[in-house]
Amino acid sequence: MSRLRRLLRSPILSPTGLLLRAGLIALTYGVCLAAGLRRYTSAIVLTHPEGVSPAVATVLLAVYLSVHFAFVILAPTLCVAAGLMACMTKFHDYRSARVRGRAISSAVTPPTSE
Repeated sequence: MSRLRRLLRSPILSPTGLLLRAGLIALTYGVCLAAGLRRYTSAIVLTHPEGVSPAVATVLLAVYLSVHFAFVILAPTLCVAAGLMACMTKFHDYRSARVRGRAISSAVTPPTSE
């Protein structure tokens, strides 16, 4: 439970936070599909499902299309951004450690005069 709480409290602009948001978008899309909101896409061409008022069909269409485009466009972008951020952080940490190591070794060894 504490690991889940720590995961949910991760900063938004961190690799974990970005992947968590992409996962939430995917989960929301799955819920929309399971609820059957896909059938309301017929409202695009003004053919509403039977037994549903046009206003309700239009609102459900807007919800489904918003979540669909977030799943198709935003979620993959968040995953790529999380991967790039993780790689850049790892590269920066490696390079910083290397530079610090060089600074420490030059401070330990006295300079040679030629």
